[in-house]
Amino acid sequence: MSETAPLESGGTGQRHGSLARTLSTFGNLAITYSGVGAAAGLFSLFGFSLGVSGGTMLWGWIIVGLSWGVLSLLWAELASHYPYAGAVYQWSAILGGRRVGWWVGWIYLFGVIFTLTGYYFVLPASIVPLLGIEGTEGQVVAMAAVCLIVAFLANAGGITILGRLNKYGVALEMGVFFVITLLVMVLAPHHQPLSIINDTLGTSTDGSGWLKNFLGGGIFVSLWVIYSFENGGTLGEETVDAHRKAPRAVLGAWAVTFVAGLVFIVAILMAIPDRATINTNGTPVSDVMASALGDLGSSVYLIVIACITLLGGTAFMAGAVRHAFSMARDNMLPASGVLSRTSTRTAAPIGAIIVVTVITALPLLASSTIVVLVAGAVAVMYVAYFLMTSVMLVARLKGWPHQAAPFRLGRAGLALNIYGVLFSLVMMVNLMWPRDATNPAKGGLPVAWWLIGLPLVLGAVYYVTTIAPRLRRGEGLTDSEEVLREQAAGTQVN
Repeated sequence: MSETAPLESGGTGQRHGSLARTLSTFGNLAITYSGVGAAAGLFSLFGFSLGVSGGTMLWGWIIVGLSWGVLSLLWAELASHYPYAGAVYQWSAILGGRRVGWWVGWIYLFGVIFTLTGYYFVLPASIVPLLGIEGTEGQVVAMAAVCLIVAFLANAGGITILGRLNKYGVALEMGVFFVITLLVMVLAPHHQPLSIINDTLGTSTDGSGWLKNFLGGGIFVSLWVIYSFENGGTLGEETVDAHRKAPRAVLGAWAVTFVAGLVFIVAILMAIPDRATINTNGTPVSDVMASALGDLGSSVYLIVIACITLLGGTAFMAGAVRHAFSMARDNMLPASGVLSRTSTRTAAPIGAIIVVTVITALPLLASSTIVVLVAGAVAVMYVAYFLMTSVMLVARLKGWPHQAAPFRLGRAGLALNIYGVLFSLVMMVNLMWPRDATNPAKGGLPVAWWLIGLPLVLGAVYYVTTIAPRLRRGEGLTDSEEVLREQAAGTQVN
């Protein structure tokens, strides 16, 4: 039975809409995992990292994956205390105040929109080979538009339908994914020794050259794939018994992503038919699949990847939509009245779904001429992650958490939080670093600098003209502050 989340809109005292609590732990986990899109990301980006640092790219997956295990523990603790839609915005507002929360939420909003746009630029890459078409600019745009419409319809159908779709999809994905990976390991005509994970495959000849290549490219498949587990917290508002189940979804999605990716990378590396030529045409995964499984097996794999990518874009949209909805519910965005509307039939945040879909579609009108802008999207996400972990650390040093929650880190929390801040800072700098391969210049500045500059400039104007005066008048009281008042009074938040 649906249970309505008891969160009121901010500032006006009027309820703009409620989200329905229907998700189980697995439903939340499935949407969160699908939104990560690990299998599709590895298929699309594996060749880049392999071509830059060879088999040592695996160590990037291990480093980034385990570091994201730490961040996921932090997100799980926050989700256990505050399982609200728009988690990053709500968490930062709870721990750092309304002004800090608005800025972190604003930057994160741009990051998820940029990333969502990236999904629909990348998705046609797995469909074109299946259809046997040329993949012209018009065809790619048309396929992306159709997939975006599918995502809109799935999200508009409500969280129950979206949860079921992703549960079945993830179950099928995991089954086919592990079967194909196992077949590749068994049927590959040539097997490389496990030592290939320490082989640069000729990409560098000395230690300093390897480190430069590793940080400048080898680690990037991991940075571009392993993130967004905070969506398990943002879906908490629609999860039954969220204080317990949302943290499980966050950690479960991370664990499945990390293990599945690790198995996949090892399997592909060990099935490489020829170390000397694997990087010559830029499609190592397809080459390995064709070598091990033949044309039929490769086609099946491409079908799976296409479905996974479509499902991933649909799931990631769910997180982006709920972030926009949460900020709008507190009257913290332009057109908040529209963005905070929910469907009376499905309880889906239909206003945010429509607006996010339209904004995501607009870059398609410019077609592939702005694909390069997608490269900096993850850098913007890491700016928000650095800010979120920093806000959490400051709050922890001041004594947070003040109350117990079903999932808590206890004494380990401080050390894990410090590591989370350092990791997100180092990776943010790495992603922002000017490089032709990962952060190329456009219009005289690196892409990532443009993408973080846009929300900062627009945010400064909107904050000074609208948000700051609104907050001074006491408007836009966030749900988060209501929670803080209850905690200050010594009441337990259920």
